[in-house]
Amino acid sequence: MSTNLCHPDQHKHNGLCCDNCPKGKYLSAHCTNNSKTECKTCPHDFYNAETNYLLKCQPCRQCHLVNQSVLKPCQEHSDQQCGCKEGFYCSDRALGHCDHCLAVTVCPPGKGVSVQHTSYKDTICSPCATGTFSDVEDYKTPCRNHTNCEELGRHLLTPGTATTDAECGDFIQNCPYIISTGLLLGIIMTVAICLLVGLLYWRTKRKSQQIVRTSECSESFVSPVLPPDIIKHPRSPEQPFFHRDEIFPNTKDCCLDCDGITLTTLTASEKYAYSASQCECGGFNTSVHPSILQSEPQEDEWPGA
Repeated sequence: MSTNLCHPDQHKHNGLCCDNCPKGKYLSAHCTNNSKTECKTCPHDFYNAETNYLLKCQPCRQCHLVNQSVLKPCQEHSDQQCGCKEGFYCSDRALGHCDHCLAVTVCPPGKGVSVQHTSYKDTICSPCATGTFSDVEDYKTPCRNHTNCEELGRHLLTPGTATTDAECGDFIQNCPYIISTGLLLGIIMTVAICLLVGLLYWRTKRKSQQIVRTSECSESFVSPVLPPDIIKHPRSPEQPFFHRDEIFPNTKDCCLDCDGITLTTLTASEKYAYSASQCECGGFNTSVHPSILQSEPQEDEWPGA
């Protein structure tokens, strides 16, 4: 199209207003009276960010491998954007990318990081105040407090400095006779076991002594001997019933002592009885309760006889 003034998206060539190429493309052929403008896409690592009638595309920016990283890759319609790697900051920020990256400041021992670095600001270091220290050399670590040995219950061996931490010693012994919990429990359990064994031994020994003494008392007891005719014919009507004086002539009124055993004579109807009272056997008194065998009433014991 031939005109003196062309549209903003056109350019003038040989008196004709030809269309510009869109972004991401470049001009390969101008327009003619019979044809329009011919455009081609930018090749790899080249771009054109605006409408144009350039005969070639612009080369993309290259990021430095040492201190830069790719934030946005190159495309035919936009340039590649670079950023700074870890440990670097951008010294000239422009249009979302960085052309120059510088290493951040490293804080030496005795100084700590008071302000952390950013992508566009350097690290700020400050001397460690009293009670704090820094023993590393980097751009991240701030000053740290000295170890408080007293709070840990330990003795202070070496006070801390700006570059070293405090050194603690052994635990503080508040009681000179302190006993560990494990040792105390062991002592208690040992005493309890000893008491239990002693109690069982005492009870077993006591029972055995009682059995021996009861056996000795039983062996020392001698039953009285009855006349043979009484044993042979205990109920014979022809045999006159014995009188206590015939069996025990030397006894007192009712009792007879025989080897420490007291026998009690009864009436004729009470055929036989004895009572062993306070039998002395090995130091122990054993009471033998009476056992009575009764016979039928005799003629001299009948009512009215």
